Amino acid sequence: MASYPRRFFLLRSERMLVEARMARAWGFEHMLATLVLAAIVWGGLTAFVVFGGPPAPGLWLLFIAAGAALHLVASLVYVWRRVATSEYVVTDEAVYARRGNLLLHVDAAALDRVTDLHVRTTLVGRIFGYSGLAVRTAGGGVYLPGLRDPYTIRGIIQNARHDFIARLLRESGRSRSEPASPHVSTECECPNCGAVLPVPPRRPIDVECPRCHERGMLFEEAPA
Repeated sequence: MASYPRRFFLLRSERMLVEARMARAWGFEHMLATLVLAAIVWGGLTAFVVFGGPPAPGLWLLFIAAGAALHLVASLVYVWRRVATSEYVVTDEAVYARRGNLLLHVDAAALDRVTDLHVRTTLVGRIFGYSGLAVRTAGGGVYLPGLRDPYTIRGIIQNARHDFIARLLRESGRSRSEPASPHVSTECECPNCGAVLPVPPRRPIDVECPRCHERGMLFEEAPA
């Protein structure tokens, strides 16, 4: 059974269906684009210094070489961290895309709000066997780049969306015939220590475990 992703707080009612990581070849594609951009920018500056005849061309060439090296190192670190920290999770209620550790960024799309699913494949992606999956909603969406098996994940999302909407419709029918309780609550489980935390139905954004003080995000559904 798959474990909870690091720093994810999923509701106990949510069941993880699939967990995926970004393909390393995605980083190669973006490093290739960075090299082409660097060759155009820094190569153009070098040609200007060599043929334009500014004063002290040796000093200018040293600055250009240092700038190009810094650009390449920064791009390499960004691509490596992006590939290493990106994680995609599909549950029976939502799709999550997470990246970063120090600067954590999480996108979420509730399945009942998903309108379109599009697979995008670049030329390099066709060569190395990966694609991106765009999960569109009425108010935005989530993009999952670098997937090894995007069509399988798209099918899982489509089936989960159908089941989730059917479940919501069944629960909506029961709620009309049964009196609603004013103190409805639910629970979530800490991924670090396993403690069960009571949370209100309206999900707060920040949650902290009282036992191990692990912090995470509990996604709130946007009002209709």
